[in-house]
This record gives sequence, structure tokens and C-alpha cells, in this order.
Amino acid sequence: PATCEDQKLNQDEIAVDCGGRNCIACAIKNLLPVSANIITLFSAPNGNASVLLRIENPNEGYGVARLRYVVKLYGAGGEALIEDAHETAIGAQDIKTVVVPGLLVRLSDVFRSEIMLGDYTWTEEDILGILHPRVREIKTVIGANGVSISGVVENVGSRIVRKGILSVVVRDKRGLFVTGSRTIIENVEAFGSARFLLLIPLVKDERDSVDVDATNVFIEGE
Repeated sequence: PATCEDQKLNQDEIAVDCGGRNCIACAIKNLLPVSANIITLFSAPNGNASVLLRIENPNEGYGVARLRYVVKLYGAGGEALIEDAHETAIGAQDIKTVVVPGLLVRLSDVFRSEIMLGDYTWTEEDILGILHPRVREIKTVIGANGVSISGVVENVGSRIVRKGILSVVVRDKRGLFVTGSRTIIENVEAFGSARFLLLIPLVKDERDSVDVDATNVFIEGE
């Protein structure tokens, strides 16, 4: 019998194995998958492992409302040290940079890392409903024990941002990664704004290398 996976144009398909009453829409069938990769591992102030990762949706017109991802860290013998699960949303042609700080495993014990994506469903961008708050007035100040990063979260939409998750990346004068962290700001009213402040401890050599004009702050809203 004819199926949606027989590599033939049959049933009432619009193109081979897509469209019509029974098969997946051709626009969705031809979408590229969401990709995810770990950029680097780094140490939290207490020596535990933190992760800087990137998630990308290269497609026009479609996004994912609920995308589950799991960060997995392994020891030298291949044993699983930790699996840390999260959920996010990603819009069309969107790139997310995310810091996952302070996992409950020592960085010195980690030999290998990977990120796994769960199954997901594509949704048209027009009905996806992802919030897009902005960050402005970013200021990085070097102190005696580390750096402080402050700024303003601006809600440019008509719905309240109940939780804004900010991932902060600090770079050195060569543009290389120094450290990162994450903070959460809650209940930013529609068309409103709120200030944030994040302190990251650093040793002297790290403090001396920081480029205060090269800090990046990435935000996702819920």
C-alpha cells in the first residue's frame, strides 16, 4: 500500500511523501533540524563545572515552542557524571547562547561533554508567541574580587515577562571567553523595564584580562 515514506508521489501528496490529507506538510518536511553544541566548559567559583552552549534554528517561518535539551558530562572512564535537563523555546532563524552555571560535578572530573535534544514539534512563527525582551545599557565594572555586570531589561511587548533568563559572557581583550554566569529577573510589565546586577568572582589574572566593553548579555523571556 502507498505510504508517506515510500519515496513515491502517490495518494494525494503535493510532493513526494508530503502534503495532502495524510502526510506531513511539505514546508515542515523540508525544514533543517535544530542544532545544539557545547562551546566550552568553565569553572564556577566553587570549582564545579559550568557550560556555555549554543542552540540554532536556521529555518524561516517555523520555530519550536517547547525544546528540551540535556547537558551530559562524563568522567575519564566513560561514566556519566551528571545529566542536566532544561527546556526553552526558539524562534525562526534564531540563535540562543545559554550559560548553564554551577552543575553539581567538579570541572576537574569531567573528561567529555555532550548536549542532546529531545523530540520537538514545529510551529509557525506567527502563532509561536515567543517573548523577545531586550537588554540595554550593559556596564561591566572590574572590582577587587571580580566583575559586576549591570543593565536594563526592556519588555517591548504587550504581555508581561514573568521570567527573564539572562546569560552573561565576559571576554578578554583578545575577544576570548573568560567566564560566564546566569541570573533571572522576574515580572517585567508590558512595555516596562527593570534593572539587573550580577557579580562574578574572578582571580587577579582573570580580572586584569577582562575587556569591559566586550561583555555579551543574552536573554530569553517566559
